[in-house]
Amino acid sequence: MPKRQSNISRVASPPDGLGVGLLLAIIVLASAGPASAAESLVGTVTAAGTGQPLVSASVQLLGWTGSALIGPPRTTATDADGRYAFSGLADGQYQLRTFGVLGYIDEWYGNVACPRGSCPGRIGIPVTVAAGQAAPVVDFALEPGGTITGFVTDAGTRMPASVNINLYDLAGQIVNPGTSSNPALGGSYIFSGLVPGVY
Repeated sequence: MPKRQSNISRVASPPDGLGVGLLLAIIVLASAGPASAAESLVGTVTAAGTGQPLVSASVQLLGWTGSALIGPPRTTATDADGRYAFSGLADGQYQLRTFGVLGYIDEWYGNVACPRGSCPGRIGIPVTVAAGQAAPVVDFALEPGGTITGFVTDAGTRMPASVNINLYDLAGQIVNPGTSSNPALGGSYIFSGLVPGVY
């Protein structure tokens, strides 16, 4: 019988050390991707004058183009020591403010009063975040604000009522946000963190 010929061919082996070197090169290239642009920003919120940490105070961060805000805002809250932090930030400029800190006047960073988040046309000092630089420290020291409180009852039944209430300054500008009376608390309502003045 004639012998059958095999068509199987050999794969040439790389010279000694070449395969290992190629593997190492692939690993190095795979791990040498672009560096992350994520940066961070930290700070504290305290009471002006006393330095007392304000716990669970809300801090908002928005992008800043130099002339306009970029939303939506990111929000975080302070811990038991009044500290807060934002991480995963891209390089650029940002604006920060406190928001809804009960009993205190909210501010844009730079001591720009923004009571209850209502301060049309006013803005703070921009903060720059850049790769390779230390995280900016943005501290707030809030002044105590005034309070307006009262009760709402039904004129006929004298029972506590639930209604929406808005507060306006003398220029007719609404001081946001509004509030509602709470029937479970006798129809009481409260506006706090107000700049001294007439409303």
